[in-house]
Amino acid sequence: MEFLAEKLHGRKRAIHQLVLDIAVFLVCFFLVWKGIELVQVIYQSGKTTHSGELEVWYMMLAIPVGGVIYGIYGISEIIKIICVIIAPDLSDQMFASHLNKSNPSDELSK
Repeated sequence: MEFLAEKLHGRKRAIHQLVLDIAVFLVCFFLVWKGIELVQVIYQSGKTTHSGELEVWYMMLAIPVGGVIYGIYGISEIIKIICVIIAPDLSDQMFASHLNKSNPSDELSK
């Protein structure tokens, strides 16, 4: 999808980013939904680790909790992009710079 984003500018690029952010949010929603179901099933089964000291459902809580945390971040990004689309002249540099960011893994390799 990066090849497409590089060719888009301004409002079209913001709409492209909005679609991607909404897709990521939907994945987070799915992780939370199915993660909660998984935790419920494992909790009801009473499964423990091999040593018997820790119930497995505690570890499985990481799936829905992680989905909620990333979903909250996703909502904040969606709000930023909507602000850029609706009022590009009123959005400050922080919102506009969001659209010009490179891949986060590129920043880590520097």
